[in-house]
Amino acid sequence: MKTNVFSIVFLLIGVIVFTTSCEEAAQTSNQILYPEDGHYGKNILNHSQFDIELYNDTTKYTYSLRADLQKDAHLKVVMFDEILHAWGYATGRHNGWIISRSNDSTFIFYAYGPVVCDVYVRFDKHGSSRFEFYENGSNEPNRIKNIEY
Repeated sequence: MKTNVFSIVFLLIGVIVFTTSCEEAAQTSNQILYPEDGHYGKNILNHSQFDIELYNDTTKYTYSLRADLQKDAHLKVVMFDEILHAWGYATGRHNGWIISRSNDSTFIFYAYGPVVCDVYVRFDKHGSSRFEFYENGSNEPNRIKNIEY
């Protein structure tokens, strides 16, 4: 009798541990990270704010738009540009991103995990931009970031 009770208790503990670990795995399989730095410089998409320097012939400041997506994650970042042609990105350097343009001042960056997305960007004139982050199918922005350069 003690053996049966012990077996049932052991089985219940195993089920609870297994269920908890599966829930944790499901929660992180669509996770999106925005590291502090990307391959091309500081990451504009990171949560922190920092000074953005203009690109010119002597300083050549460059930045990244980087997001690390887990297996089931998907991301849409919409960038609204205040001043036309104030910034640029290298068309050959946009690993993982699908980039489209809805008009002269709005760019849309799409990504589907698992992938590490990164694009080279630079800012050529003073201006400002707003980034709206739509994570994992959200119809409303999960986060908005405004930058000035």
